[in-house]
Amino acid sequence: MLIIDKLMDTLSKNKKVILIASDFSKTEEALAILDVYKDIKVLSTDGSCSYHDNAEQISCGEEQELLDLYYLYEFSDKFLVFENSSNYGSVFHYVDEGMISFEEAINSLIL
Repeated sequence: MLIIDKLMDTLSKNKKVILIASDFSKTEEALAILDVYKDIKVLSTDGSCSYHDNAEQISCGEEQELLDLYYLYEFSDKFLVFENSSNYGSVFHYVDEGMISFEEAINSLIL
């Protein structure tokens, strides 16, 4: 099955799909917050995914393919990527600056 087909299938079965990129510095905290949302699927290369019901560990190759799809195509707000970015408009930049809490940032993205 192609990665785009797998993504489309996952999107059809969940309210949101979140890819936590391998460079994201707060993966464990994000997984803990997202664990309460049973209608959100989380994909990550991090091995700690196995401790969370709604998370699935993916390979680095799958992560790169999903990132390529994310940047190549315009998705609805159902497919999100959490990653470290130098983009100052990023909600996680506001967390880094102490303007909002990490949990507030996650909730603003998924609600």
